[in-house]
Amino acid sequence: MTQHNMHFTSSPSTLKAYTKLLKPRPGLNPGEQLPELAASLHEVLPSYPDVRAYEDICGLPHALGSESQQLPLIYPQIIAAPLHMQLLSHPDFPITSAGLVHLRNSITQHHTLPLYDRLTVTAKLGECREVEAGTEFDILTTTVDSSNKLLWEATTTILEKSSSKSSKSNGKKRERVPFASSISAPDQSMILKVPASQGRRYAAICKDFNPIHLHPVTAKLFGFPRAIAHGMWVLGRSLAEVIDFVPSSPCTLNVSFKRPVYLPSSVLLTAKHHENHSELAVTTTDGAIPHLVASIHKEV
Repeated sequence: MTQHNMHFTSSPSTLKAYTKLLKPRPGLNPGEQLPELAASLHEVLPSYPDVRAYEDICGLPHALGSESQQLPLIYPQIIAAPLHMQLLSHPDFPITSAGLVHLRNSITQHHTLPLYDRLTVTAKLGECREVEAGTEFDILTTTVDSSNKLLWEATTTILEKSSSKSSKSNGKKRERVPFASSISAPDQSMILKVPASQGRRYAAICKDFNPIHLHPVTAKLFGFPRAIAHGMWVLGRSLAEVIDFVPSSPCTLNVSFKRPVYLPSSVLLTAKHHENHSELAVTTTDGAIPHLVASIHKEV
């Protein structure tokens, strides 16, 4: 299989990529793997106004003026988002992007992410596998510094739902299993308000202009009753509230996205902190429906 490597010296346009995303694709045959596609953004110097805008919309402390002067833990995912779009919109990518579901992320920060250094970010397609709900596939992302030292890596897992593997079986709707939070006796508990404009504001920063995040009208075209928040914003906003407990590198963050957060809404954030790790959950305000569960571990 021929490997296709795309190289950029500035962030590629996501709007151009979106024009290609809705084009129907042939899909994968049983047992078939994804093509070998990769995209790299070379020696990019993070723009501090962009970093500041991300910090502000998530409620994170400002890196400039802090002792460490390092980028936020999940910021390389923001830099990589246009690269992910290049992979999904590539002519050789066989899966139609409309309806894809962002399931989870696993992020490892090996070293601090310097605010003032030229970084090279690379994203490539990983393996795919058949699951009960359809087909899962991974996007693997790495960030290296100007000396080519690996600072950060992540696996993003996405689901292509299969109509033949829907939640309905033999005409009967599957019973919803009650959500039991793994967080008992939380150390932190608070209500987070999510305004109606959140999707549009965050899209302007992360360049993810997926219509499901922008407006109720465009969200309804894809089967949502209202616009929904970006999962990575919900994660970033949650991390801001537990920032004093986020360990320094090396550390690993695992997050699973459960149910969408509709705009506008209020959600409940709970957190439990242990010696070397913390657990987070974002649910409806009554705790009945999960939106996100995450854990952050200090690598020892």
